[in-house]
Order: sequence, then structure tokens, then C-alpha cells
Amino acid sequence: KKLQDFPGFRKSSQSMSKENKVHFFLTAVYYIFSGKFYYASKATKDFDYCYRILNNENSPKGLSYNKSSFTRHKTVILKRLGYRPFDSKSYDTIYSLSKKITSTKLDLKDAFYSLVDAMREAKVEVPSVFKLQEILLRTLNDYEFELGDHCSKVEEKYLLELEDLISPATMKNDKRVRYKISTLKNISHSKKSNDITDNARIHKELGKYINAAEIVIKKTMIGNESINYFSTFIFNEDVKEIIRKKGHVKYLYLACFVIYQYGKIQDHFIKTLFDHVGAALT
Repeated sequence: KKLQDFPGFRKSSQSMSKENKVHFFLTAVYYIFSGKFYYASKATKDFDYCYRILNNENSPKGLSYNKSSFTRHKTVILKRLGYRPFDSKSYDTIYSLSKKITSTKLDLKDAFYSLVDAMREAKVEVPSVFKLQEILLRTLNDYEFELGDHCSKVEEKYLLELEDLISPATMKNDKRVRYKISTLKNISHSKKSNDITDNARIHKELGKYINAAEIVIKKTMIGNESINYFSTFIFNEDVKEIIRKKGHVKYLYLACFVIYQYGKIQDHFIKTLFDHVGAALT
């Protein structure tokens, strides 16, 4: 009875085979409950059960659900539920939603679920995971490019200060080429005197770049979540990957790293101080 509510179904149901009626029913139910389309022919247990319920007989073997029928059913279901299909016309809408979301949520997992919710609210068919990933990555790349454009408007002297972090240099008694930023990545959470001294050295070195980093961050107007996101790249990737970044966006990554790491060491110093004071009082 519920199937009769779908426009176009009643008209074509007389010429539709019993198998296709079941396929249509499963495809509609899957979409209503999950927001996604699945080939119903892959769910043989569901098909057999619904076939017996709808037709009062066991389902035939060798069931098939051709692509043309599946596509036609999708169109009818989307129309009935008031959804727009995922196509070139709706792509711009999805991209706009993705752009709005990634401006505040740079974590891909959070952005993914937020985009799915936004698409359902906007009544647009949710495409495959791979297509959503493609849209999100494109949005993030565009967002990165825009931020890099903001960095290009910073005075060159500040950018050169940050670039010193990735300038190759040969260390004493070591013929290997090293980058200064590589020596500033690892900090210790230990309360031992030697480890605190090493952290203080890194903190002092980062202090040389903090002014330039703050100027870049101020120009891009990004928040703490973005700073954490871009700084993570520095920790996880080789320095050469930063150098390969096109345009001025590498300065954004460097600035975020300086701000993040400088603040992290400060927080550790404060915690260590409180721990020592607390231990002395007890």
C-alpha cells in the first residue's frame, strides 16, 4: 500500500515484474532509513523476505536488477521524497555547503558527517563516500589557496624570518643537511631538569619567530582549530613536503607550527610549576 504513494509507481506497476516491485520497495526503504542508495540485488536475504511478504510466494532464483531500472527507481523515489538528485546542477550547492563547513571544521571526519547532515537538510541526494571525499578535499585545497593568498600580503621580512625554519644547514660535526624546524618538533613532558632545559631551549628558539607567526595568523584571521590543523601537517610530514607547497601557503603552515608549539611548551611549563608548588605544599 505504501508503494502506491510514490508518483509514477502506480502507473507503471502493472507492467513491472514482481522482482522489480520488490527491488523498488527495498531501494526506497534503504534510502529512507540511510539516506543512501544501494543495489537491492546485493541484499538477497532482504529480497527473499520481502518477496514472500509482497507476493505470498518464495522468490525465484537468479534475481537481477538492471542499472536502467535502478536509475529509474532512484528518480521516482527522490521526487517522492522531495530530494534533488546528485548531478552537475546540485554539485555547486554541495560545494557551497562544504566550503561553509570546512571554514569552521577542518577535521575531515567531523566535516564529512556535518556535510552529510547539511545535504539532507538541503534535500540533496547524498552521493558515495568517495565522491564526498573528493568534494571535501577540493574544498580544503581551495581554502588553503585562499589563506595562502592572504599570506602573500604580509611584509616580506616576516615571511623570510619564517622561511629560516626550513632553510637547509649543515650542523657541526655532522655532514648531513638538517633543517632548523626538525630540531624544534620534539618536546619532552618529563619533569627532569635536563628535559626542562631542552624545552626551554626550544621555547627560546621559537620565540625568535613568534612575532612573524602572529602577524601571518592575524592576516589570515584563522582560529585555534585551524592553527592546530595546519600545525599537525608539520609534525606528520617530512620538511621537504612543506617546501614543495605552492605559493605562500607554506608560511601559513610554519606560522601555525610556531604558535602551536610555543603555546604547548608554555602550558607544560605552567603545569610543571603547579606540580612542584603542589608537591612542596604537601
